[in-house]
Amino acid sequence: MNQYVAERAISLAISIVGGMITYILVKNLMLTLLVFLAVLLAALVVLARGFPIAVILYRPFKKHLGLLRSFPNQSSAELAMVTAGKKSSQLDIMLIRGHHLILDENSLLNKLLKARGVKANTRILLLDPDSDAIKTYLTKKGLDDHEHKMFLSKCHLVQEKLDRYKQQELLDYRYFDNDPIWKLIITDTKVFCAGYDPSKEGPELPIAEYKDFDFSVYIALSIYFESIWAKS
Repeated sequence: MNQYVAERAISLAISIVGGMITYILVKNLMLTLLVFLAVLLAALVVLARGFPIAVILYRPFKKHLGLLRSFPNQSSAELAMVTAGKKSSQLDIMLIRGHHLILDENSLLNKLLKARGVKANTRILLLDPDSDAIKTYLTKKGLDDHEHKMFLSKCHLVQEKLDRYKQQELLDYRYFDNDPIWKLIITDTKVFCAGYDPSKEGPELPIAEYKDFDFSVYIALSIYFESIWAKS
């Protein structure tokens, strides 16, 4: 019996047993159906917060999306990112500021560029440090005036480093001014994605790894990057 059939059989068995238990308890067919549906709806809300349970629990659905694995933070995903970047002819990165990923000498960006060993074909999108979007983001983070100034000073250091790399034809970069949603690293065959949370620093965000162009998440995020790049 293959995995798909086994999972469907288990789901059916659970439904039948759950229905029988409910019928024994309420002893009314119509009420049984109503109670059983109510239980399913409660599970949907409590366990999935309104998102279809199938997306979370049904393994073939995850495979259809192309989800490979998830990482608790950037450092745990670093090896996978560098490995994917090394084999990629195109590398696209989308960040808010890039302080941690770009500035350090031993930064992830340096590791990616060194691993690839090629010029150009690396594009970076950063949130415009003079935009209203970054002001809104910093307000959500609750930074005071001093922290705000320190944040922006590091943004200028990032810009200086990227300008040097751009002159060496190692990469190209642009600024965007939309509200930041995704932190992205996109290679030819993988996309590493994190959703921004103002309560966490970028390196602390959990990261999901999705695979190649045949899967909807990879396609959607690649198109999203292209559309932002074209407007910037």
